Amino acid sequence: MDEQIRSVRTGAICLIIFSLAVIAATIILDYLYLYPSGHGASLHLNLAILEKPGIREYLAIIAFLPFFLVPGAVGVYSYLQSEAQGTMRTAMYFALLGALAWVIDAMLWPSLNWYLATGYTVLAKGKMTNDMLYLIGGLNSYFHVFIGVYLKVFALSFWMWLVSWTGLRHNKLPAWLCYFGIVLAIIAWITLLARILFGDPLIIDYGVNVYPIYDLWIFFLGCFMLAKINKEL
Repeated sequence: MDEQIRSVRTGAICLIIFSLAVIAATIILDYLYLYPSGHGASLHLNLAILEKPGIREYLAIIAFLPFFLVPGAVGVYSYLQSEAQGTMRTAMYFALLGALAWVIDAMLWPSLNWYLATGYTVLAKGKMTNDMLYLIGGLNSYFHVFIGVYLKVFALSFWMWLVSWTGLRHNKLPAWLCYFGIVLAIIAWITLLARILFGDPLIIDYGVNVYPIYDLWIFFLGCFMLAKINKEL
């Protein structure tokens, strides 16, 4: 029992840290570094932004923030496993998959895209060949769109839906939080389908794939679990 309580408490703390850290990192990128985070892995950077001191190191550090979801998902599993162990194990696996997809997407900028963006900026004045443009487009399509959008949003939304459904069915989570997670997951799946069928990145980039929406649900989930487990001690 003590091990389960520690797992739940650690997971709840990690969920809270993750949600607050992602929001803080996004604000810093937007207003301190003027980083166009809304465009994700697109190449809308210029040399002035690329040359800002510390931005590449900062991007590399925050790329590891999604790993906080790993102990967080384990904590959620420990909290709900007595009610639906198989379902929560599946939910945990999807959370781990979503976190890994998020990390791969976030690592794209300080690594591969850093050099591509630099080359694009330097060669943009009539010297960029079609081969280079297709290479850049293909890499961004695979790492950012298919992994960073499709896989990440689907996996995390499925985790949210399973956790919310289990918490609602067994009265282990607040009803409003469960309904919020279920509705958000359904909206994510609908917009993902629309993104695949119609190919409009604005549907995802400025719709359901806005970090504060996910972070809000994750933050409240972590706060509730932490308060609940402390109350039971």
